[in-house]
Amino acid sequence: MDQVLKHLDRSLSNERKFGIPASICNEVDLAVRVARKWQGMRADEDRSRLVVEILERLLRYPDGWFDDYHQTHYRATQMLTAFLRGFLDSIDEDELGSLFEKLRDLAGRDEYDIGIYDMLEAVAERKGIDLDPDDFLTG
Repeated sequence: MDQVLKHLDRSLSNERKFGIPASICNEVDLAVRVARKWQGMRADEDRSRLVVEILERLLRYPDGWFDDYHQTHYRATQMLTAFLRGFLDSIDEDELGSLFEKLRDLAGRDEYDIGIYDMLEAVAERKGIDLDPDDFLTG
């Protein structure tokens, strides 16, 4: 996982330097394809951690509001949501609770509304929690 995150960091920092927002979707797609191949007892925990790490990076790179940024980051988050839904049922309760707390924090920091709340909803549904979207309104 560390190699995937290093690659993502390099790509995102270069992306900001050269101003190519579409590469974010490509990088997230690559990270997801690699993570789907992970096996072992901790694979789902690592996948869960990867989702959070990618979201933190997406929130870290918003220089300003413009459509390309919002749409590209939103598409990347939707890819992550679909990925998360694919292994959500196999996450144990402790990891699920930890993931919920991390996503709740990230959704609260998502001032550009790049779709983190959708992911939080999926985890809350799995945990049997009813969310109030008004708790996450920003701006």
